[in-house]
Amino acid sequence: MAAFVAKRKQPLRMSMADALQRFPDGFTEIGDGDGRVPPDSEHLLCLPILSTTGEIVGAIELHRSSEYGEFTSTDEAIANSYLVWGGIAFHYADMNVQLNKQKKLNDFLLDVVR
Repeated sequence: MAAFVAKRKQPLRMSMADALQRFPDGFTEIGDGDGRVPPDSEHLLCLPILSTTGEIVGAIELHRSSEYGEFTSTDEAIANSYLVWGGIAFHYADMNVQLNKQKKLNDFLLDVVR
């Protein structure tokens, strides 16, 4: 489901029964013990993580048991607000890496010129 959301760049909310029918090859059996899908998961919320330029960085998949009910649009909005801040953090981390590379290059060139 994360790959599907990443390709579409759109969030997706659904129950596990619907997800297993809609994505028969994309999920393991619930409760099979491999750790990918918690055995009590009934509802799913998957959101894309986008960079500030709109490129896909990843996707987050949230699971909820039936005792807490389905994910709502409010849950989606809250998760999305966290992802916006996460996208900003990715952007600044990337900028920091680029600046460090540029600094190393500048230092090297300065040493060569001396």
